[in-house]
Amino acid sequence: METIPHYWVIPEIRKENYLSNQFKRESANAAIDKVCARLEVTWADLIGRSREARIVEARNILFYILYRVYKLTAKETGQFFKRDHATVLSGAKRIAGFIEFDKEYEKQISELIN
Repeated sequence: METIPHYWVIPEIRKENYLSNQFKRESANAAIDKVCARLEVTWADLIGRSREARIVEARNILFYILYRVYKLTAKETGQFFKRDHATVLSGAKRIAGFIEFDKEYEKQISELIN
């Protein structure tokens, strides 16, 4: 049985049930690790209810990366963060808007993706 990273386990829910594709799981793990390290937030911050700006931005960036780049569904992405699919769509759209008009922000996001 494979070991489950700390952020794949949410009380009574195992993330592996949502993503059957191993590549998607590994990509999501890597993206979460990279964003948490770069923006200095924890997994607990991301799945928590905090509306602190830096945590909301990190959460929205992950919504964008997982939904738009790694092509997880909004429902799958929302289940990672205990959020509704509409919240994922809204957050991803917000980041996409920032990327469209701010090239420096686009560069920062592309560094997180690659």
